Amino acid sequence: MTKHSPLPWTKQHNGHYYEFWCERDNQIGDVCASKSIYHDGKLVPAEKCNEIAAANVDLIIHSVNLLPEALAALTNALNFIENTEGELGIKLSSGDAVRAVLVKAEQLPYVPEQH
Repeated sequence: MTKHSPLPWTKQHNGHYYEFWCERDNQIGDVCASKSIYHDGKLVPAEKCNEIAAANVDLIIHSVNLLPEALAALTNALNFIENTEGELGIKLSSGDAVRAVLVKAEQLPYVPEQH
């Protein structure tokens, strides 16, 4: 069992800020924009803060929901790359890049399970 709420995560707006939700645990977190946000080095008007909060919550949810599939695809790609490296007798830069990403993924406090 993982320590995090199961995927997929979704969002809801409660009229004031965005909430993270999952089917099993219901509300699991909040995302709200500060009353003063700087975007591209400029102070954002208050009415735009909610728009930025929506974009931030979408980025978080899509990234979290994509992670298991992306790691599985990279693992499969690495198998192909390593077979090719073995046949050619060389290390490929694409293999080095995939291995580096998978090492970083192993350092996560947990890896979401793919459902």
